[in-house]
Formats: sequence, C-alpha cells, structure tokens
Amino acid sequence: MGEKLMFKMNRKGFMVKFLVSLLLGLIVFAPACMIASNIFRTSDQAKENYADFVQEIANFAAESFVGERSSEILIMDEETAIVYFENGISQVDVVIDYPFPETDLTMFFEKPSACGDSGNCICLFRSVQSERDDFYQTEGSDTLVTTVIKAERVLCEDLSFPLEIDSCAVGDPENVNSVSCEGGFVIERNLAEATELVLAYDEDNRRRVIYLTRTDNAVVLTDSKAPDNLD
Repeated sequence: MGEKLMFKMNRKGFMVKFLVSLLLGLIVFAPACMIASNIFRTSDQAKENYADFVQEIANFAAESFVGERSSEILIMDEETAIVYFENGISQVDVVIDYPFPETDLTMFFEKPSACGDSGNCICLFRSVQSERDDFYQTEGSDTLVTTVIKAERVLCEDLSFPLEIDSCAVGDPENVNSVSCEGGFVIERNLAEATELVLAYDEDNRRRVIYLTRTDNAVVLTDSKAPDNLD
C-alpha cells in the first residue's frame, strides 16, 4: 500500500513538473514564433513587391508612349538594395562626397552571377557581404575609402530595355554634398549605414513612391517617399 501511494505521489510530482516546464516553454516559444513570423512576413512582402515592381516597369516600357508617366509603390526591408546594372557592366560604383572631413566614400556593387552575360539587369540584394578597404589614399585634399559589396541572397531579372534614374541620392541623405552613380544605379535602405559608411537615411522610408517616365530610349525613375498611411 505504501509503495502504491509513493508511486502515485511520484507520478503526480512528475506531471506537475512536466506541466510547469510545458507552460514555461510556451511562454518563451510563443512570442518568439510571433516575432519570427512578423520578420518573415515583412521579408516576403518586400520580396513580392520587388517582383511586382519589376513586372510593372516591364509592362510600362512595353505599353507606354513617350512622355507618359506612372507611379509604383516600392517596399524595401532594412539593409537591402535594388541595384541596376547597365549592359556590359560588371559593377556599379556609388561615390559619396562628404563635406567633412573632405572625405569621399565609394561603394562597389558587384554584378551577381544570376544576371545574364549581356543586357541590362536589375537585382534585389536581400543580404550582402561587405569588404571595406581600410587603406586611405589621398588625391588632392580628399580622402578616399572604398567598400566592395557582394550579394549573398539576391533576386535578379534581365531587362530588354534600359533604365535611368534622375538622381542617385535616393532617400534623405544627411551630411552629404552629393551622391553619384556609374554603371547603373542603386536604391538602398540603410545598407550604407550597415556597412559603416555613415550615409544616413530616414527610418520611415520603408515605403516610397517611384515615378516612371517614358523617354525615347529608356524608362526614367524618380524617387519620392510614400505617405505612411499607404497599405
């Protein structure tokens, strides 16, 4: 009788410990799942928006007349970039001229292998690897610092038509004299900041409006931040 009572007490104690452990696990695991779900939902939204954005540009290039304008919503995650490579170009150079201390910073965006060997190509750099050159060269009064940016996760589309952008300084750069691009252009969201290049953009520009204009030989993109209440 005593052994049976002891067995029941041990089993009851085991069940209590099991239920407590299960409850604690749910308390920790459930919020983690919610956070992870929100992260992946956001990334999926930006990924799907990029695909729609490129398709709308292609449709606009094929169906619009010279002088026609349109607009598209572009959604971008933190530390990502949309990079356009001109035909025959292996990298896009972004040169940032700072007023102090007379420093020029250059980012080299390498063309991913996902692009075709010829033609124009547009890519979404979803995650990147950056290699900063800490060797400082001086030309005149300027100090030059370079960083090579390679895509680790990327989506690319070859384009049969050229794109242009009216200004490479997309967003709201702070403490910057000018931003120029060569070999294509870059639309980025806090990617330069993540590579420790100190190029600052507003935190509220996850959504922005991109205006499209048809010219004789290209589609020109113009940036304008979207209102916060856009869905």
